[in-house]
Amino acid sequence: MKLSVAKKLFLGFLSVLLLFGLVSGLSNFELGNVNRNYQSLLDENISEVMLVKTLKTELMNEAGGIRGYLLTGDSTYLSDYESSRKRMEHHINELNKLTSNKEEKELAKELKVLHDRYQSIIDKEIKFKLEENNAYMSLVETSDKQVSQEFNKKADELVKFYETQLDAGINETVSSVKSAQVITLIITIAAILAAMTIAYFISRMISRPINLAAAAIDKVAGGDLSQTSIKVKNRDEIGAFILSLNKMVQDLRSVVTQVRSTSEQVASSSEQLAASAEESSLASEQVAAISQKNALGTEQQLHRFREVSSSMEEISSGMQQISLSSELMLEAAEKADFLTKKGTNSVDNVVRQMNEINTSVGSAAQHIYTLESRSREISNIVELITNIAEQTNLLALNAAIEAARAGEHGRGFSVVADEVRKLAEGSKQSAIQIQQMIGLVQEETKFAVLAMEKGNEQVRDGLEDTMEASAAFAEIAHSMGDVTYKVEEVSSSVEELTALTTQIIDVVSSVQDISEKNAAASQETSAATEEQLATMEEVSSSAESLANLSEKLQDVVSRFKL
Repeated sequence: MKLSVAKKLFLGFLSVLLLFGLVSGLSNFELGNVNRNYQSLLDENISEVMLVKTLKTELMNEAGGIRGYLLTGDSTYLSDYESSRKRMEHHINELNKLTSNKEEKELAKELKVLHDRYQSIIDKEIKFKLEENNAYMSLVETSDKQVSQEFNKKADELVKFYETQLDAGINETVSSVKSAQVITLIITIAAILAAMTIAYFISRMISRPINLAAAAIDKVAGGDLSQTSIKVKNRDEIGAFILSLNKMVQDLRSVVTQVRSTSEQVASSSEQLAASAEESSLASEQVAAISQKNALGTEQQLHRFREVSSSMEEISSGMQQISLSSELMLEAAEKADFLTKKGTNSVDNVVRQMNEINTSVGSAAQHIYTLESRSREISNIVELITNIAEQTNLLALNAAIEAARAGEHGRGFSVVADEVRKLAEGSKQSAIQIQQMIGLVQEETKFAVLAMEKGNEQVRDGLEDTMEASAAFAEIAHSMGDVTYKVEEVSSSVEELTALTTQIIDVVSSVQDISEKNAAASQETSAATEEQLATMEEVSSSAESLANLSEKLQDVVSRFKL
């Protein structure tokens, strides 16, 4: 298949772009998967854990409200209890909607059953209270307390289940990040090696024949025409350029050979012409006696000058053909230089796209930094909850002390204060657990940040390799400029040789005219001896000029090695 230089460069750069596009797409795909998995992990497990914690808190609120009512008979506590009960039912229904697997659903169902049992016990306590039956006190100490403990135990089991799922999800996310790093690194290395291989082969296909052509043109510029034809396998513009160069060298060798032979003939003829003119000058007094012989010699010289004129015209035609070949070769070199610059522009586009990939990776790293900042904010909120729980515990302790001072009248209030203290302790423990979970999330976020930084470094390495490919094409463009300069030198030498050949043709034509005049004068020698002598002097001067021009032509031709 015949491929031009433009097609080769296009296919090479297209391959490089596709390889780096594949690396970029894979990196974005893997980063998207990690982000989605991590976000899903946070949205599902954390929200479910917080919901279960809320259920425990609402159960404590229900217990506090109903016990306040039982102790004081104040309906305000009963209203608080009803509000907590409605919120409790709403949260249980919401938890049932969030559960997905069988074990979750079973635990959530058990929580609902326990809460229903707890509600039935509360209803009995309210009924006994309204009937002023002290049996509600035994229910509070037995069934009420037992069901509450069972509910909290099941809630803790569900929280532990979600924490186990969260740990498994985090481990899976870490494994996905490591796998993505390995895959991206392997494909990036493979893409870089492939790009370097493609750049090497394309640059070699272009630079090797151009270097051969430059060496051949240097030899021609130095006058060496003995070199053999350059053999290349290229079937593109460079191959056509090499064929034109080979033909130009062959034509130039043939022309120089003809010019050398003709210049020798011209020198010999000019010497003979000068000798004849000198003899004619010395024997002008005897011209009448030997006019016939002199006319014959003049005719022979005229015939030789005609041959020389014909040869010089052939040389002039050959020099014009060489000049035309030089122009074609210059056009081919300029076209190759244009294609090389176009390839350099394509590599610059690859560098720009690699910069865009680097910017995208940096943006993803910034999002992960933001996530880490949000985790620290959550940690601060949890710390605030812990402080509030400690203060609540202190207030409950003070209330218990005041109830103890009140004696029998403060016994019910002491029970409520004790429950409040337990609630505060539970809130504090829950806040500590949340703080530990946030710490784990922050640790994993740090791992993700390190992974993003490593990916960013790999992208920068790919960018440096692409810049090296751009420098290689710039060097090719510089070589093409040298080739163009050498071709222009050869073209200038050919033009100089053509001008010199034109001068020789003019001189030969002038001598030919003089010889024709001499032949006409020889027929009238008897009547024009003095006129013939003057003519011979002109012939001698022209022969001397012709000899000088022949020597110059031989000097020019001697520069070339055949």
